[in-house]
Amino acid sequence: KLVTAITLYPPSRHPVLIHLWCEYSLKKALKKYKIDVFYSPEILMPDKIKIPTIITVHDLSPLVMPDSIPWSHSRYYRYLIHRNLKLADHILTVSEFSKHEIISRCGIEAQKIEVVYNAARNIFKPISEINKTNIRNEFTQGNPYFISIGSIHHRKNIDKVIAAFDTYKQTYHTAHQLIIAGKFMGLHSTAKQAINQSLYKKDIICTGYIDDDRLAAYLGAADALISLSEYEGFGMPLIEAFSSGVPVIASDRSCYTEICGGAAVLVQPDRVIDIAAAMQFGLDQKVTLIEKGFSTLRKYDWDRSADKISLLINSVLQ
Repeated sequence: KLVTAITLYPPSRHPVLIHLWCEYSLKKALKKYKIDVFYSPEILMPDKIKIPTIITVHDLSPLVMPDSIPWSHSRYYRYLIHRNLKLADHILTVSEFSKHEIISRCGIEAQKIEVVYNAARNIFKPISEINKTNIRNEFTQGNPYFISIGSIHHRKNIDKVIAAFDTYKQTYHTAHQLIIAGKFMGLHSTAKQAINQSLYKKDIICTGYIDDDRLAAYLGAADALISLSEYEGFGMPLIEAFSSGVPVIASDRSCYTEICGGAAVLVQPDRVIDIAAAMQFGLDQKVTLIEKGFSTLRKYDWDRSADKISLLINSVLQ
């Protein structure tokens, strides 16, 4: 077998259980199976193990915006960031932006860090006009809609998305609705307040968590993705939208300029009028933006990313 899956206990969601899983169950398994190299697609790594280690840091949001996740998780992940970035032999990250953040905020040397981009999954792809019509008939009574995807908390600026949606509706008098796909987590009072106070609350649909196939369908039938996050290491919904043939309106923050590569309409997330205008511009320039999105996708490829990680692991083994 090339891959052997091993389940370790306990199931880990709370930081205490994550710590027990990592420092005891995982460490014991590394010794039992005589592992040569430890590679983690996350920042998790046991302390004091005597094999080469490679970890992945997606972003430094627990340090930069600690209120974006529950307090207990934020505190634990800040501890892991400070400890594991120093302990790990090699660090993978998902953008040049995140690499710069790790260097500047944590004092890690550049040669220890390798940028390996994420990519969109195959389920995200353009859908036919007939399917778009069917999805809209089922979900928004046939009305066109914008979509926002991701967990709902202060960092995502959902309140700004809603304010821009209200301004857009008042200005352009369209039948558009707004889908907010994701679950509430961390501090999210501003988002809930914005939803409840929206002039167009009846046109806002909060789905909560939805499975990937449903998410791909909802995204593929949208007129545009709106992502106004304050801080990200990569921004998966952006390239999922590009892959789905959907225009993107995104915040001019953190990694978004790098990841979008000129294929999105970038806006300052605190300028509501500009965001509303960008929503209309996205519709007017839909064909051009979709073409740019497909072109940008060429640099995001899982096979290429896997090859880079494989080369690093082999170099460590040698």
